[in-house]
Amino acid sequence: MARLRRWLLVAGALAVAASLVTGTGAVSQASLDRGASVTVASDASAYLGVDASAEGESGNVTATVAVTNRYPGDVTLERVVVVTNGSTRTRRDVGPGETARVRVENATCGAPLWVNATGDGVAVAARRSVEC
Repeated sequence: MARLRRWLLVAGALAVAASLVTGTGAVSQASLDRGASVTVASDASAYLGVDASAEGESGNVTATVAVTNRYPGDVTLERVVVVTNGSTRTRRDVGPGETARVRVENATCGAPLWVNATGDGVAVAARRSVEC
């Protein structure tokens, strides 16, 4: 009986050692290729319409940004933020089909112009530049 017990212990130890060396055979990493198709809309037909203009001297202008809410249904843009040259302007509650005009003083021609809008279940960011 002692001989059988010793043989079972040795066999069990060998099985454990073999499983540690060879691994479990489980998958630890996978790679998949998936295709995606994305259609980019122009500002004239995008859910967030952005039309920027500038007036004034070439070094120091006032940028006016018209932001139009074209989201389908009853989506209200609760917050629209326009940033350029460190200046930030915010408009609230731009309803469906409405356009908010945001004026930013002391803008610079060619400077980046960021427009961020958030609403019920939507968030969008657009980057344009101050065109003079």
